[in-house]
Amino acid sequence: MAAPDRQQAGSAIPAHSCRTNIVSMALQTTLTVRLDSEVKAAAKQRADALGLSLSAVISNQLRRFINGAPVVIDDDSLIPSETVAKARRQAMSEYRSGQYTSLDGSQAITDYDPVAHG
Repeated sequence: MAAPDRQQAGSAIPAHSCRTNIVSMALQTTLTVRLDSEVKAAAKQRADALGLSLSAVISNQLRRFINGAPVVIDDDSLIPSETVAKARRQAMSEYRSGQYTSLDGSQAITDYDPVAHG
């Protein structure tokens, strides 16, 4: 094996970079995602055509998401209804203005009476 500061023969990649990849593979985890089987089949077919694994495509998209890349949702069924969106906006407004009740571990949500605290 080459010394860490040397390059592998015939490669522009330093030897230590190759060992780093092996170490990072050991730190991987599994993510289970439920999706339509037709969506999975079509995605796998496209990934295969590009010479990529479906795992590599999904990992790349998650990295882009983490780094702040825009998220485009083309499926209307994933977009919240106006009722849900309105409730979320109201809840966020109440939270920002301090008009909310926080339940700690000693107070069960089933014991909370919103009328009494409203």
